[in-house]
Amino acid sequence: MIDAPFLPVAESHVIQAIRKFLQDTLAPQIEGIRGDIRALDARVDTLDEKLSTRIDALDERLSARVDALDEKFSTRIDALDERLSARVDTLDEKFSARIDALDARFTHRTDTQDAMFAARSDALDEKLESRFDGFDARLRAVEAVHSADFVRLEDKVHLRLENMDARLQAMNDKLDTHRRELLAEIRAALH
Repeated sequence: MIDAPFLPVAESHVIQAIRKFLQDTLAPQIEGIRGDIRALDARVDTLDEKLSTRIDALDERLSARVDALDEKFSTRIDALDERLSARVDTLDEKFSARIDALDARFTHRTDTQDAMFAARSDALDEKLESRFDGFDARLRAVEAVHSADFVRLEDKVHLRLENMDARLQAMNDKLDTHRRELLAEIRAALH
């Protein structure tokens, strides 16, 4: 092995030169990167605040629209309930004198009519549900409440029609005419 007394001194100079190079070139770049990261953090915070503000505004607008739709739907159901009740009461009074003369033969016919009415009513329910599927969970909850009101209304109409249908065999043609008118009014009210 060769004796080289200058080697440790040279190593020390090389290490110091590398250290100086790192401090002069890399340290300022690292500080610049840290400044860029701080600026980027500030921009992210600003964007987060803007996004939160926009989401809050959108939530308020959506809530207002859902409330307006809820009120409109409630008004339409109430109006439909009143019209159907008045119509059924009028039909009940008009045919009550003739109903007593009809026999049980009409029961089978009225069950068929009732099944057709239920099928059409179910189709209307499905059509309504397909139109409102795009709304958010709050609108679906409102729709569930109103669907319960519609089922209650349908049950009231169903009970009154069963009462009338049990006694109306001889008046089948007139009942068909009135039933068609009632279905047309329901469709018009729902559209």
